[in-house]
Amino acid sequence: MSNANFSRRQFLSGCAAMGAAGASATLANLFHIGQAVAATATASDYKALVCVFLLGGNDSFNMLVPLGAAYGDYASARGAIAVPEGSAIAIDSAGYAGRNDDHRAFGLHPALGAGAANGGLAALYEGGSMALLANVGTLLEPIRDADEYQAGTSRLPSYLFAHNHQQLQWQTADGSGGVQAAAGWGGRLAEEMIRHNANDGTLLPELSMNISLAGQHAFLGADSVIPYAMSASGVERLVVPGTDGGIRQNTMRRTLLGLLGVPNHLMADHLAATKQRADDVAEMLSGLYADTAVDATLYPVESSLGAQLQAVARMIDISRNTLGVRRQIYLCTLGGWDTHADQTVRQGALLAELGQALHGFHATTRAMGIGHEVTTFTGSDFGRTFNSNGDGSDHGWGGHQLIVGDAVAGGDIY
Repeated sequence: MSNANFSRRQFLSGCAAMGAAGASATLANLFHIGQAVAATATASDYKALVCVFLLGGNDSFNMLVPLGAAYGDYASARGAIAVPEGSAIAIDSAGYAGRNDDHRAFGLHPALGAGAANGGLAALYEGGSMALLANVGTLLEPIRDADEYQAGTSRLPSYLFAHNHQQLQWQTADGSGGVQAAAGWGGRLAEEMIRHNANDGTLLPELSMNISLAGQHAFLGADSVIPYAMSASGVERLVVPGTDGGIRQNTMRRTLLGLLGVPNHLMADHLAATKQRADDVAEMLSGLYADTAVDATLYPVESSLGAQLQAVARMIDISRNTLGVRRQIYLCTLGGWDTHADQTVRQGALLAELGQALHGFHATTRAMGIGHEVTTFTGSDFGRTFNSNGDGSDHGWGGHQLIVGDAVAGGDIY
């Protein structure tokens, strides 16, 4: 297949078609990314990926609900936490990526229709701008069934069901190790794409291609990629703490000043260079960021994720229209998904926030004229047990994820 014929859409469709093949298998070979980027790179085009990581393990078996004949089995297993059949938002699932000849019916959690007139994510699905990737999780090799799993004859990802390990494996696409630092697949992706970026000829070459609105996570980093971290409230300067703090702050101040003052020292030189880059980026971005705005009414009120996605939209506007950047990867997070108890209320509120924030962000990209250029997707530690523990669900393995954007082959389940 030539570069000219290998599109970004084909790449995403190819990944989605792997379904339950697992994150490691899907993302192990990033060569095709370079092909897709090379096929579309022009002087004026812009592309961004936005990862929304759901910290804690989203019970996605209540996000996508079987309806019709299969609902009885679902309700029996889920017990008190089952989504009532009448409240689920029925979606057209006849296609089901060509594998639904028996016309199984599905629905979305009612909170994903939140947003009144706009119809929420259900409307994006029906309009072809959202797809679901079903039964995906960390994997080292195919496992045919529960018997093979119970027999222990197949290699399993390390530390299944543990939050920190599974978050790391999702973000690095490496299920073989522990919690040692590893390159994130977003960082490795940036290494493949960065030669097609225009950052080295823009106003701000120090700005990383990868930007986090959620602090430090493995996803965005790699050997040659240092992500830029900012907060949802805007650009923050890296400053040495003052002298009026407590013991911890004063100790940090002495340590930083001591390191910055050490001559001809590898670590001190690296720290000083990093601080200088951060200062340069903050100096350029602070004014641009203050002069850029999005329609906040499109987003849920007092929402952490909504604030992060608004910041992403503002950074995309600056990067694309002022700085001339052509390729970016962003990371946002939303916590609280570890629903061992009180799941019906807690997950309902979280899904409403997620749905409204994703819908608002997509509406923003459309208003900016880049609905086809920005693709947003979710990830999470793991799915959860299908059987309820009575008032919630416990740590599981695979689950379902959302993919939103006008370039997505939407209106289907993969």
